[in-house]
Amino acid sequence: LVATQLLQLVSATLGTVVVSGLADVITINAYAAIERLFNLSAAVVVSLYLASYPRLAVLFYQDRATYWAKVWRLLMAGGAIGVMAIVVLAFYGETLLTFYLSGLLAQKIAPVMLPFAAWLGLYLSQHVLTGYFVFAQRNGAVFAVNALILLVTVGVGYPMARHDPVLWVYGMLAGQVVAVIWLVLSYHREYRS
Repeated sequence: LVATQLLQLVSATLGTVVVSGLADVITINAYAAIERLFNLSAAVVVSLYLASYPRLAVLFYQDRATYWAKVWRLLMAGGAIGVMAIVVLAFYGETLLTFYLSGLLAQKIAPVMLPFAAWLGLYLSQHVLTGYFVFAQRNGAVFAVNALILLVTVGVGYPMARHDPVLWVYGMLAGQVVAVIWLVLSYHREYRS
């Protein structure tokens, strides 16, 4: 489980390392500042899950239908935060970026603000999926899913970053899509059997 937490941390923070190997100093600074801001926001979103974790653990064993209902509500709350971020950034992103960063740094990162917001909306899914496998006592699956998410993040993100370093965020987003798909499949697998 410790290794799994490290994989989750790496998949969320590897961007600055990759971008620093491919970009100029201005782009590196802009990307690092935005990645830190979104990782802070993601930590707040994950706290929703952590606050619910003990109750979810009980529900997993006592009432699986209620467990899944609460899981979907949590994921919808996380998704709503991502959608709100997308809307705010679509209308006021340039102004907010210029306020947070200098104008030059804001120009470097502006093209990926909406994908970052989408990543934020999906980020909770990786934690929920990990929790599901922990509750199910499938420790091998915990490691496998987080390793796959990291591989997808790197496999999609690195080629995108070679084109334009800030496009690394698309790898992060692709990794979270894997978590969402795996959660949906796990839910359907449980109710088919």
